Amino acid sequence: MYWQRPFCPSLNLSSLKLVISAGAPLPEKIFRSFYDKYGIYPRQLYGSSETGVISINLGDDIENTFNSVGQHVKNVEVHIIDEDGKEAGVNEVGEITVKSPSMTRGYFGLPEETNKVFRGGYYFTGDLGRIDGDGFIYIVGRKKFFINISGNKVDPSEVENFLLKHPKVKEAVVLGINDSDGGERVKAVLIVDKGTQKKDILEFCKDEIAEYKIPRIIEFRDKLPRSPTGKVLREELK
Repeated sequence: MYWQRPFCPSLNLSSLKLVISAGAPLPEKIFRSFYDKYGIYPRQLYGSSETGVISINLGDDIENTFNSVGQHVKNVEVHIIDEDGKEAGVNEVGEITVKSPSMTRGYFGLPEETNKVFRGGYYFTGDLGRIDGDGFIYIVGRKKFFINISGNKVDPSEVENFLLKHPKVKEAVVLGINDSDGGERVKAVLIVDKGTQKKDILEFCKDEIAEYKIPRIIEFRDKLPRSPTGKVLREELK
């Protein structure tokens, strides 16, 4: 993680004009730490193997839209579809669907999987998001990652971003763990500074986030399992 590496004073970055972050949401802590260290703001790009590049945040107000993946690129259509299958309104959350000239026609030899996500000429990404009045896309989570706590839906990315505000938390992954009652519990896997205790994390959460969002299981690790492209392998953390 470059934002965590010591800065080399002799490093000349005057020619660096654009830094792209992709593959996972960009937490505010990393966004601001990267700028403090390198003097340039990273910008989010959104895409998928199925569609290619979908959007990129090249907006002028990057400090206030850092958590947006920007506006869709040329010749790509993006729509937000609600639970009733209708197009959502401005800033209403739903599933992000995409139509792109570079979109694949499906998954080879997997007709059932293809029919689930390629419908009506669109690719249903499985990402939940919203589009504001200026056309900026905000991703709020993955449908399959949401945690169900006694009927309350918990967005893992929301809890992750909160935990990253703790000064001793370097990285955070939040996921749902099945319990003996058939429900789920919130688990947080954290990389923290030496000497940090679980009670420090729980005290930080107390009275700051809803009770049902507070992790019931906290695990400290030295590093997170990642794919060759850098994505966290969440299944290995359960």
